[in-house]
Amino acid sequence: MSRSRRRLLSAGVLAGLTMALLPQAPQAQAALVPPPQSCTWESHCYGQISWSHADVSGAEAEIGTYSMYVPDTGSQFATSEMWVNFDHPTASSWVEFGVIRFAGYPCGNGAPHWFSAAGRPGYAWEMRCHGSAALNTKSVLRAEEPSNGTWDLYRNGAYVTRWSGTPASTGRLDVGVEVTSPSVVMSMTAGKLKYRTAADKVWKTGWASPSYPAGQPTPNGTPCYTLWVASPTDMRARCNTDGTLASGSPAAAPGQGRPSGSVADKVQRIAAWAGDAGATSVRSVRSSGTEAAARLRTDVGTDRAVTVVELDGDFTGERLPRPRGAAPQSGEHLTLVFDEAGDLLTMRLARQP
Repeated sequence: MSRSRRRLLSAGVLAGLTMALLPQAPQAQAALVPPPQSCTWESHCYGQISWSHADVSGAEAEIGTYSMYVPDTGSQFATSEMWVNFDHPTASSWVEFGVIRFAGYPCGNGAPHWFSAAGRPGYAWEMRCHGSAALNTKSVLRAEEPSNGTWDLYRNGAYVTRWSGTPASTGRLDVGVEVTSPSVVMSMTAGKLKYRTAADKVWKTGWASPSYPAGQPTPNGTPCYTLWVASPTDMRARCNTDGTLASGSPAAAPGQGRPSGSVADKVQRIAAWAGDAGATSVRSVRSSGTEAAARLRTDVGTDRAVTVVELDGDFTGERLPRPRGAAPQSGEHLTLVFDEAGDLLTMRLARQP
């Protein structure tokens, strides 16, 4: 984008961005009966299968996402996804890819959305939004490493995004669900599990040695459970349901957690959701194209204008998606990248600007 087209946001938007960020009050819900174990921001719940392997350079799963109810209480979320972990068991470096549903924001404004995220040494926690996702459908997700430390993500054979700066070998593959509320209702499947090794680059069927799931469903016990349908290639995960729920559970209620159409309001809500209700220092607000994409190491596209908002604060990261066993990311710098329609493309949390 040429310099002549770059523009600053209006004074009114800047004023909105710099006002105090207040957390949103939870909305009352008609609720599903919570199971004995609770899911919280600090302790997410997972239903997944896992396979440890030290030399994987590719992973694939046919993900089917069906029931996906998320209560509208301050942007709870649920995912249906695949993880690639590089340093099991510490889970400090990883890439994940799948469907996410936030009660309100940041991706999708309450609707299911494709997303990917990563935590990498020397970089930061980052999430990217990849467009609307339809329930009751299946999509083949593939993550593969074309060169050491670089992973490309594909959906149904089409390139989605690239993550760089990862370690050169894996420690564990996972597939399943992640939820932050005991009232989430989830049902998903992962079939045709495949992988390839760095040694021979040949795709093989099956994740041979899962360390879980539980052997039997426990619909009234822990919030989530998993079952092998055809071990080691097909599995099913459910949360807070006895398995008789029809596919396509209701969406989150409209509620007051929805951000308005203004970038200023979305920035305030996302910053508060990310753990800092007082992140009032806006270091820069600007519009640009390829320059911002290159500097932020994101591939939002070279032919689109983007609005970049950078905030200083004390962000805890407890409400961010992460693999099982990973500690919450924290940082002092939050970068948000929006497209021209005001939809979030990238959210990046770092300790340094």
